Amino acid sequence: MPTPRAIQGESMFADRHLTAFVALTGALMGLMGMSGTVRAETIDVAVVNTEFIPPDITIQVGDTVRWTNQVGVHNVLAQDNSFPGSGIAMAGDWVHEVVFNEESVHIYRCEPHSSTDFQFGMVGSVTVEKADEPEPFLITFGITGSWFDPTQNGQGFSLEVVPAADVLAAYWFTFPPQGVAKGVAKGELPNQMWLQGSGPIDGDTAVVTFQLPVGGAFDTPGGVEREDWGTATFTFSDCNTGLATYQSLDGKAQGTIPLVRITADVNCEAEQSGN
Repeated sequence: MPTPRAIQGESMFADRHLTAFVALTGALMGLMGMSGTVRAETIDVAVVNTEFIPPDITIQVGDTVRWTNQVGVHNVLAQDNSFPGSGIAMAGDWVHEVVFNEESVHIYRCEPHSSTDFQFGMVGSVTVEKADEPEPFLITFGITGSWFDPTQNGQGFSLEVVPAADVLAAYWFTFPPQGVAKGVAKGELPNQMWLQGSGPIDGDTAVVTFQLPVGGAFDTPGGVEREDWGTATFTFSDCNTGLATYQSLDGKAQGTIPLVRITADVNCEAEQSGN
């Protein structure tokens, strides 16, 4: 029989509540990719008088270097043409940008103000290093809460992380494959399908084995048995979005459900940052 927490979680997916939650979906989806993602940057180099400022820079793969001419007649010429130059030397407020996509070291110069061997005068360098690996996302207690697919109003998941056991407990409030007919008489309950299960957590993923409670009756003790139903693999990319990929034992039900958090994030972000 579902626990009080599960029953409370089920109510979160009633239509009258989800109307408001759907309105929040756009804002939540905007948070996708914020965790565990490397952001490319643009590094500025000023071209002034007889200097590149700063002359020597170290960047990461995928970053952009932007040279901006401020004073004088200048250009940017790479040694061995290892990256596209800016062309002939010119005055004015010109800007030259190059994206560096490989680990490498580049020496460059301004033709009117440097030696042809790239040793003296107005010379600079760009050292391109491998991008930092993003911190992996981990399923922590902060994932606990209610989750759903905004396109499937009226159903979803109640999840609870048990840190001491490193286990994810899950309740899936949904409907049978044949659906539920409208017009249920007052006092009668529709034939909803509730799945319960748990499974071990491994980093950003948890594989939950689900069971289907059968044989019970409304407000009646006993008679409930649990039949093995299948599994669902929960994967989270950040504190607000995830995926549930499911497979029933009989092979008749399989697919992937995108998940968006419904309940507020209380401490997930803090846990990911180590605070």
